Amino acid sequence: MRSMMTRTLVLLAVSFIQTGYAQNQRDAPARPPLTVLNAGVGGNNTRNGLARMDRDVIAKEPDLCFIAFGMNDAVNSRNHVPIDEFGKNLTKMAATCQKAGIRPVFITVNPCNEEKLYTRHKIDHYKPHGGANAMIVEYNRVIKNVAEDAGADVIDWHTEVMRRSGSSIDPGSVLRVDGVHLSPQGLAALARLAANWMTGADIPDGAVVVAFGDSITKQGWIDMARALYVRPPSDHPDSHERAP
Repeated sequence: MRSMMTRTLVLLAVSFIQTGYAQNQRDAPARPPLTVLNAGVGGNNTRNGLARMDRDVIAKEPDLCFIAFGMNDAVNSRNHVPIDEFGKNLTKMAATCQKAGIRPVFITVNPCNEEKLYTRHKIDHYKPHGGANAMIVEYNRVIKNVAEDAGADVIDWHTEVMRRSGSSIDPGSVLRVDGVHLSPQGLAALARLAANWMTGADIPDGAVVVAFGDSITKQGWIDMARALYVRPPSDHPDSHERAP
């Protein structure tokens, strides 16, 4: 039986996590120590994620797994996964987590800038679906359905991006100039969403967060979320320690 202090948070995502984040810890509020491990791999889809899930998630013995796949599955024409298979893969990920006592939490896929995307991928791949962003909406619907069936939470990153700047790549927008990955502003926004979720959740002291996914995961927003995470007050209902 795993002890409280060695339990792990895993963030299973796609390719948005490993840039790192510098934070002045002297100015940060009091919080339990969180160790962040970035296991993002560029270009990964849900097939790739399943193939390395035992090594990069289960072996870490986490408490929580953020699952944020979907960008490559949906709009990477060279690594596309059909939507039915995508749903089955996510269901396997959630079931694998829950069987191991890990709490899965899903993150929806942000929109892309189609004009930029089509300079790298043939538009014919997207036409039957009404465009790349229409495909992303379809895949996000699957993410939400799988999460509901699994009894898992969802961080709706797509809705937050649409509220902010949508698919724009203008200065200050959420998206980087490549139209897919996140700008510094986008990284900070996603980090804040994840940090707020963790602050409101039952996160055990001494947890480890593993970011597992694609290049968006690899960009490093989980490091920023760690710095922004605030431990609930001792009298907060979510501040109690979980039984081993």
